[in-house]
Amino acid sequence: MPLVSISDLSIQFRGPALLDGVNCLLEPGQRIGLVGRNGAGKTTFLKILSGEIEPDGGSVQFHGGVRVALLPQEVPQKLDGSVAEIVRQGVETGPVADE
Repeated sequence: MPLVSISDLSIQFRGPALLDGVNCLLEPGQRIGLVGRNGAGKTTFLKILSGEIEPDGGSVQFHGGVRVALLPQEVPQKLDGSVAEIVRQGVETGPVADE
């Protein structure tokens, strides 16, 4: 059984659709990478998975108690310490999507 099911996902901001009819299943133990040029929709896709933004169409379903969180690209200005120290402390990253 897949951990995440993505079906006919679409979103458009201005101009042509950024994501149009995206379908995929994420299986247990599977590792994926998102590769694409700037503006291709990689971060938007991750924000949809994390629940930060809503798609225009389609669905995302989480199975088996899966939780999703997104580490922002921008480094928050209020953080002090080395990268390792900050990661060990944990940082509030926004909404977490539950089943």
